[in-house]
Amino acid sequence: MINHGTAIISPITGSPGTFNVNGRESVLSEDDGDTTTITFHEIVRYDPTTLQGKGIIVAVFDRNATGTLAPFNGMIVAGKHKEDPSTKQAIITL
Repeated sequence: MINHGTAIISPITGSPGTFNVNGRESVLSEDDGDTTTITFHEIVRYDPTTLQGKGIIVAVFDRNATGTLAPFNGMIVAGKHKEDPSTKQAIITL
């Protein structure tokens, strides 16, 4: 899958290194070109010494997929966010 999207990231008052993230992301299946969109909300906390981020996420899939992504139509999912500062990548598992 290939993902592209936007998010609004806001610090959570009184909890240093913790952020509230809200956004929408387009998802493209490389197998058949099917697309859908995910609306997501997450809370991520960063370790101040290592800058490693960990968090939780909830998301809902739009109901517009017609190919390989169709089984996800309307599905509400939960998952985790893991970010490694050495690789500069975030891995989100739903």
